[in-house]
Amino acid sequence: MNPEWLCYVNGQEYGPYTWPQLVQMAAAGNVVPATHVRRNFDSQWYLAEHVPGLFSPVAAATNPKQAAHPATAPRASA
Repeated sequence: MNPEWLCYVNGQEYGPYTWPQLVQMAAAGNVVPATHVRRNFDSQWYLAEHVPGLFSPVAAATNPKQAAHPATAPRASA
């Protein structure tokens, strides 16, 4: 089961989105590396650039579980 994802843009929370939807939005430029994202059951927001595979469609499509946790420590909440 893919985790559901939320996005935080300009003070507004959007989602939830499935992993394939989030990847598609990143490919379309609607989610950028500076977008804050989190899984629906996490309380901490992360910059999208720290989510493995989000900006690499081939890797994301073949292994969405790699995105279960951001690769680096989170930055301050928005």
